[in-house]
Amino acid sequence: MIFERLFHKLITLRRSKSGVQKFFIDWSNHQVREKHGDCVTPDMERRGGIQSSIAKNTVCKKYKESLGLGPKTIFICHGGSLPEGILQFLSGFDIVVHSAYGQSESCSLLTANIPKRFCKFSSVGKPAPGVQIKLGEEGEVLAMGRNIFMGYLNRENETKEVMTEEHWLRTGDRASLDDKGFFVLTCYPADLITLFSGEEVEPSRLEDRVRMELGCVGHCLVVGQGRETLALLLSLDTEVDPVSGLPTTQLTAAAQQWFQ
Repeated sequence: MIFERLFHKLITLRRSKSGVQKFFIDWSNHQVREKHGDCVTPDMERRGGIQSSIAKNTVCKKYKESLGLGPKTIFICHGGSLPEGILQFLSGFDIVVHSAYGQSESCSLLTANIPKRFCKFSSVGKPAPGVQIKLGEEGEVLAMGRNIFMGYLNRENETKEVMTEEHWLRTGDRASLDDKGFFVLTCYPADLITLFSGEEVEPSRLEDRVRMELGCVGHCLVVGQGRETLALLLSLDTEVDPVSGLPTTQLTAAAQQWFQ
């Protein structure tokens, strides 16, 4: 949610500019994105020239500071990768988000993109030090390492369901492995929606697209299990009470504008 907010904040800032200012924002974003590409590594061949350096130290610096971000800030997203469109756009402002993946049964870390070493957008990185990862049947992610738990307390049957006989953790997530050793999460079968026709739909991609296109949406949920069509439940952004810190029933200005 934080990086989606940053994305929409920068989109709004860009739209508020015109003429020369918008031109320099677009020029800077293009130069820095060209430098990063889709895989940020310390490879000499990928390092940009003087134009990307100028863009990074002028336009990018200005807008990062306006968001309270410093030049040494490291950006990490845990739980899976954000939509690639958001990752690419943010990278144009020199905000390189490093996606990581893990579960509570693995001390919350299995794979990660490591700052200053490697970071491939749309992936959750490579196995963390001391962690072994392999793909089982239908691409299920299996993990082994010192960080893997010993089992659920007094719940032997449930422990057997998530551990193989060789003591590999069965995460339940599906993934693929690319030619550079990066893991890309594809789906979590338990979240799949099966329509009346038998078609299976992966809801997270639709939900990500909605949040990416509509900055006024706080949360969204795709439903339709056993139905003929899908439906979408939306939670719109509301103003926050400055005293209690709780959301009110008053829609934000951005949400109100969306209905006009």
